[in-house]
Amino acid sequence: MGDVQDAAAKTEAAAAQAGEDSEAVELREEQGERKKQKGMGMAPSNMLVVGLGGGSDAQVAFALAQVRRELAEKEEAGCLGGGVGEVVYATCKWASSRGLPEGAKVVTEGVFSVEPKDDLTFEYLNEKLPSGLPRWVGTTLMEATIPQTPHKFVNNAGEETSFTSPMVVELENPKGKAGWFGFTDEFVSRFVDQVAPENGFHTVVGVDTGGDVVGGMEDSRDRCMLEFLRAVVQEQEKRGLGSAKFELVINGLCVDGENYFWQMNRKMEQLVAAGAFVGRTELAMVRPHLEQVVHLMAPTKTPWIMLNALDKKLDAFPKDATLQDIEVVDDKVVEHASPCAGVDAFDNPVQDLVVLPARHHKLGNGDPVPQVVVPRLWATSLFSFDARQFAKLF
Repeated sequence: MGDVQDAAAKTEAAAAQAGEDSEAVELREEQGERKKQKGMGMAPSNMLVVGLGGGSDAQVAFALAQVRRELAEKEEAGCLGGGVGEVVYATCKWASSRGLPEGAKVVTEGVFSVEPKDDLTFEYLNEKLPSGLPRWVGTTLMEATIPQTPHKFVNNAGEETSFTSPMVVELENPKGKAGWFGFTDEFVSRFVDQVAPENGFHTVVGVDTGGDVVGGMEDSRDRCMLEFLRAVVQEQEKRGLGSAKFELVINGLCVDGENYFWQMNRKMEQLVAAGAFVGRTELAMVRPHLEQVVHLMAPTKTPWIMLNALDKKLDAFPKDATLQDIEVVDDKVVEHASPCAGVDAFDNPVQDLVVLPARHHKLGNGDPVPQVVVPRLWATSLFSFDARQFAKLF
């Protein structure tokens, strides 16, 4: 016992001489123990959950990260293993010429944590500015209302780091630059260095609301951010950190109003045929966490559409009406012969149809696009896909 006490005293003395505080010593010793465990398959399992398109994706990424943490903790309970490590959640924005928002903490260039704001009101955030857009659009004000999680660990560069989730990842808008997704290899390398824990992320999840990651009426960040996450996964593999589980979660298929049911169903059929579909999670499972972060959002935002579908507050589509096969192409409505299929791509009956609230999309002549109709199941589910397989198809 005396030897142990002597060793501890020497460690403390050495740390004091080096000017380190006790917290830094404890963190370094803990990480040293993790390094030992790593070779025995006992390293903590870390997760990165990212909202792909900004907007409401950040809120769903937060809610899903909490649920995934809870599930992982249950799986680890009583099992020999390293336990649950860091669960980092984030969202994506285009890099702004206005610079970083006030109070932002830089994690590495192009990645920052937002300063939490507890005093924001619904009226302030949703007030229409002279541009015609709500105040929160193009800012990180909504992200600043999401509950924060502090992180403190040794990163993949071997340095002690600390930051908070949610983080914001900034990509360059690649508009007009075909084949480029808004990031460089150097950015990916820095991200893994500074954001990934010493033993990497074991699970990487991209979260998209509605499904415009497979294409829609507008250009979006979703696909660019998914490509960035794919590059992060590949960079970890190059560093010998193993093959992370790489997942795409699409919640509330079509609730963003960018695709119509049969149009989206054809895309889902491709993913199912390729073996990319992993499974479905009911919205009810993430609801408690999602409700924490939607109270300041307008009722036309996608999380509210999903919750209202769950609570049966949306208009029902007449049972004797035909669900038309339409899509918007070049700002015009294109009609196809209506399919006779009684099941969707996932073999679920096409029934209990609901009419989704109109959103902001317009046709070329200024008229609103036709409202979207989907099975309630689509609006109240999170569909999971193998993101590696997805990238081969879209």
